Amino acid sequence: MKKINVNFLSNINKHSSFENINKSLSQCEKTPIQIISWEDFQHKPEAYFSIGYNDALFLKFYVTEDDIRAVYKNTNDPVYEDSCVELFIAFKNSDKYYNFEFNCFGTCLIGYGDSKENRQLVSPQIIRNIKTETLIKPEYRMIGKLITWQLTIVVPLNVFCFDFFESLKNQTAKANFYKCGDKTDKRHYLSWNPIDTPKPDFHQPESFGTLIFE
Repeated sequence: MKKINVNFLSNINKHSSFENINKSLSQCEKTPIQIISWEDFQHKPEAYFSIGYNDALFLKFYVTEDDIRAVYKNTNDPVYEDSCVELFIAFKNSDKYYNFEFNCFGTCLIGYGDSKENRQLVSPQIIRNIKTETLIKPEYRMIGKLITWQLTIVVPLNVFCFDFFESLKNQTAKANFYKCGDKTDKRHYLSWNPIDTPKPDFHQPESFGTLIFE
């Protein structure tokens, strides 16, 4: 599986402005989320992410697709039905992992557990610590009009409420990144690392790649 060395971003922290956070993340490598693991779902929007850390985990997703769906507005709503990006991540070689899921408006769902069937939702009070900024705009190409959207996410360390660490420095995590949309006009399932299941299912820790926090 793939791995990423996650950069320490010394010039920003969880209190920084989104202007500075975006500027810092723009210096990080854009990693594609472009693997299709299921033949029945061949639609392939463009999706990339950048990642870094300091006293928080900093993420930015870059997506271009035919259209967007953004129905859900409440924390822990089923945002995977909308135009959605996701990070699943496990620390300390744990069998349990977090699923962070965001629609294009930044509405967030977070669960924790060791399988798809055995999950506990993280409380909205904790999820409120996450900060997001969304930019959505039309883009015109030879094939016609598309929608480009970017989602910047700041995840303070206390959001990882089932783990206890003061810093991500020198941590190693297992993770996968996804782009999906269960109820979009063109249903799709893309991932950073490939998944070997008969039908779409992101809850596959054995398919996670590695994040090394330098």
